Amino acid sequence: MYPLGKMIPNVSANEFINKVAQNGFRAFTSAYGVRKKYLKREYDLIKETGFKKDIKRAFKILKGSPNIDEKNLLNNITYTTKKIDTNEYNVVVIMVESFGSPILKYNSDEFNILGNLKQHFDEDILLKNFISSGDGTISSLQALLLNIPHRPRSFAFSQSIYKQTTFDYSPAFLYNNAGYETSFIYGGDLTWRNLGKFVQFQGYKNVEGKIDIYNNLKNKNQDKDEYFHPWGVYDEYLYSHVFDKLENTKNKQMIFALSTNNHPPYNVPSNYKGKKLVYSQEIKNHLSGNLDLVKQRFTSYQYAVNSVGNFLTQLKKSKFANNTIVVVTADNNTIDGIMKYDNNKLFNSKNIPLYFYLPKSLKDKINVDVKASGSHKDIFPTLYNLTLKDTQYLSIGNDLFNNTQQKYGFNGSMIVNHKRHTKKLKGLKDKTLDADFDYYKASLAVTQYLIDETYKK
Repeated sequence: MYPLGKMIPNVSANEFINKVAQNGFRAFTSAYGVRKKYLKREYDLIKETGFKKDIKRAFKILKGSPNIDEKNLLNNITYTTKKIDTNEYNVVVIMVESFGSPILKYNSDEFNILGNLKQHFDEDILLKNFISSGDGTISSLQALLLNIPHRPRSFAFSQSIYKQTTFDYSPAFLYNNAGYETSFIYGGDLTWRNLGKFVQFQGYKNVEGKIDIYNNLKNKNQDKDEYFHPWGVYDEYLYSHVFDKLENTKNKQMIFALSTNNHPPYNVPSNYKGKKLVYSQEIKNHLSGNLDLVKQRFTSYQYAVNSVGNFLTQLKKSKFANNTIVVVTADNNTIDGIMKYDNNKLFNSKNIPLYFYLPKSLKDKINVDVKASGSHKDIFPTLYNLTLKDTQYLSIGNDLFNNTQQKYGFNGSMIVNHKRHTKKLKGLKDKTLDADFDYYKASLAVTQYLIDETYKK
């Protein structure tokens, strides 16, 4: 759209060409401006949550016990996986742009918003009591990448002093050590928020964006423009690239994919034949804004989730059905901006789905509480225990399939979801007598301690 421009300089797989757009003056002024803004604001999350002089207390609250390792505090958030079988699995984690849950209650043959994904939601494991870590893509993405809650009012890691910090407890390192080939695949531009560079520091062996996806497509028989929308490649090509990666390697795969499609200006491919979307009066009563724009948004939404459904159908018909675990979730619920809720507005405003496809032999061994609360910090700890044997990992999040652990969902706007109860904290400095808020504040303090200790290295 704007080749070699300020916002999107990544037009080539050749790094040198992409660097041409970023001349020395622009790079310096941009870096200086960001750093000046960063240093202008004091951000001491441990102090703000009330644990500045007693960080040990935060670990005690998080652990739920006064008995902690006080000499090495990080030992208190270090766990060992308990894998329940001996099989080895590929792992595919998909974060779908703006895939909010509340609109799905209206899904029907006449209003087929879920498309081909409905079959898989019905067949497999779907956790409905799940909320996003943040209200934007980058905040939820980094929470999932690092197994931590989103820190309120914080800068994105990739655009802060942490942008070249290696968080060596993050998922890719554990999977690399277990013999996996690790890939981060983004349907958009890797220069967005400096994401590509940050992800490389997190251990992913392959970091690929829209140009890589396009270049690896087979049988390109359309004009080049037909493969792209303003934010990246259309989602169907992202998923075909993920499937090709599974097919064309002998190694176990851990793939993290981030889609772009369900995003303004809500483009869909010119050859997309949408499924029926009839807007009943009830649906209209729960929507606001210009109806033509609403219809455009939901067509884009349907295309995005239908593309995921097609990918799962393809996978289930292939040899990977028996050796691959797939997780599908979202970054946030931006549909919230045009929806009206009859009840539970706080929960619904942050509600996103969390779906697991597990091979039948594994699924039959697991007792899943589909009502468990959670947020992005909990996804990889759950996967670790399904896929890695006797492996130590460090995490603020919990294993969602471990029914002995407390389950909390945290959103960076200081919202806590626990046992179907959702509440909002007015301020981190506020003293409370609420155990859920205490747990949330302790989690944030421990998160900041973990980040600080890692940064010191």
